[in-house]
Amino acid sequence: MNDYPRWKHLLVALVTALGILYAVPSLFQKQPAVQVIANKGALVDEALKERALQAIQERKMSFDGVEIKDERLQVGFPNTDSQLAAASALRTDLGDKYTVALNLASTVPAWMRMIGANSMPLGLDLQGGVHFLMQVDQKSVLDAQEQRYVDDIRSLIRDREIRNAKVSRAAQGLIVQAANEADRDAIAAAIARDLLDLNVIDGPSIGDQPTLNVTV
Repeated sequence: MNDYPRWKHLLVALVTALGILYAVPSLFQKQPAVQVIANKGALVDEALKERALQAIQERKMSFDGVEIKDERLQVGFPNTDSQLAAASALRTDLGDKYTVALNLASTVPAWMRMIGANSMPLGLDLQGGVHFLMQVDQKSVLDAQEQRYVDDIRSLIRDREIRNAKVSRAAQGLIVQAANEADRDAIAAAIARDLLDLNVIDGPSIGDQPTLNVTV
């Protein structure tokens, strides 16, 4: 029978205990959180912390803690619904001086983090994928679309050598002014044939010039 020295048994027990200690943090689930980062000219300080808490508390949202770390403000939430609602509220209240982003916060106890016992980072596949929330500036998209159609209609008019026609943007859609009814009808036919996404109807005359109202 092998009789190992006692110190070897103690060493094995110590290594096993340390292994368990540093493996336990991976059992803690990450928590939905909102992270606030200062843009140029802004600060992440106690005043920002109070503003964030006020915005959340005024809307009676539940949260699990707030901290400032690495020049970032982070607020934890019990579920993703509260996280998304709080992110929207903070973007509204804090304005353009701060960037508000969704995040996942560690729930490992502070004393474990102090000794370097952190949870193992997981790849996106093991975390269940990734969620993107995209916002579209609809006004900019519509403005760009209308300007593109203005250029397209001007090209049609130029290709058909129609003189003294004007294309301009209006509150709703586009207005095409023609020198006479024959030119107006020719432009309407060209738009209907080549720009299928557009709707064209006769508009009220501007002075002695017939017009077309063009909408998407």
